[in-house]
Amino acid sequence: MMRGHIYVPWINLVLGILVLLSPWVLANVSSGVAWNITITGIVISIVAIIELGMQAKGTANWWPVVNILAGIWLLISTSFVRGDAAMVWSNVVTGILAIVTAIVSQVYERELGTESSMHGGTTAHA
Repeated sequence: MMRGHIYVPWINLVLGILVLLSPWVLANVSSGVAWNITITGIVISIVAIIELGMQAKGTANWWPVVNILAGIWLLISTSFVRGDAAMVWSNVVTGILAIVTAIVSQVYERELGTESSMHGGTTAHA
């Protein structure tokens, strides 16, 4: 298995923290929009932490699907941000990154599951 799988949850954790902080640093948006984006960042971060724990156990999981949905939500939520180009771009870029990193994580999870089944339920760590 490729070693890149160990970095994906860490990237997602950093991404979640950036999303979490973005409405408070970048924009002058309504409190509802700010909290919406903040909660999405918290979700991305929590999923990354869960993935790190699952990875440490060497088990495959489907948590990255939650980050795909969170990324889609970030893209949709740009329609709530009016008049602040920095916040719109932040949501677009972080939304796409959340989706891409979650897809990459899912690919690694499937490799882990395939490798685990090929080795009789044990996972070889590279």
